Amino acid sequence: MKYITVGCLGFIGITIFIVIGVLFFTSGDSSETTSKEENTTDEVLEEYEKAKEKEQEASGDIGKDALAALESNDFMKFTEEYKKLGTDKSIVWDHQLNGKRVTWSGTVVRAGTSQLFVYGGNDYNGETWDELADEDKLFYTFVAKYSEGTVDEFKQLQTGDPVTVEGDLESRGDFELNFNWKIYNAKIKR
Repeated sequence: MKYITVGCLGFIGITIFIVIGVLFFTSGDSSETTSKEENTTDEVLEEYEKAKEKEQEASGDIGKDALAALESNDFMKFTEEYKKLGTDKSIVWDHQLNGKRVTWSGTVVRAGTSQLFVYGGNDYNGETWDELADEDKLFYTFVAKYSEGTVDEFKQLQTGDPVTVEGDLESRGDFELNFNWKIYNAKIKR
């Protein structure tokens, strides 16, 4: 018991010594340090904003063809223009495409309970969603998540039916990864 008490006292003594040393060596003029930190933070934020503005300007030039294709409501033309963006896809997606209202047409692959699966190409031959995935064609498909109150309207659609759907583009496809596109708040356009 005697050793534990002496050991504890030694530990406490060393801890107090370290705390006093830290306080003594850092007790300089803290207002100067804070001022420097504020200036540095302001400079970093300013540089970040400038870089973000440049990125946005650059994405406008780079993504103009993809944006024009998107606004033309031609899904297949849009997918081809988007594919051409290469490494600039993310910048263009973030600044120009994400959240846009689109009207796309295609062929019903499947009408689910809450979303519609659509193939945009003209060469649809009754393939299932899995078969389209196996053929690396998901980049040319989109999923339309139904908006509230439209489920019954979508359920009337059958595989192979032509359809035009309007919705908010919120999930991007990827050619290399064979990912589909997704729109939300979808409504059938008549």
